[in-house]
Amino acid sequence: QSSSTGMVLYVDGVARGTNGTTGHNATKGYWHVGGDGLSTGWPSVPTSLYFKGSVDETAIYSTALSAARVTAHYKAR
Repeated sequence: QSSSTGMVLYVDGVARGTNGTTGHNATKGYWHVGGDGLSTGWPSVPTSLYFKGSVDETAIYSTALSAARVTAHYKAR
């Protein structure tokens, strides 16, 4: 979720982190859910570039959702 206050990461319907970054970039490309590459300049690069776990659902919205809406989506699964 991204809004005028920044991005919020929700896990299982609960806000777990923020970064304060606002706005967006109009770019073309691909979404990488669960794995991607990191350059050698990153600190503490893991031995695997893939998420160790499972991703049940991913959703992309054109506008920020309220916390209540995110929770409702999670509960409706």
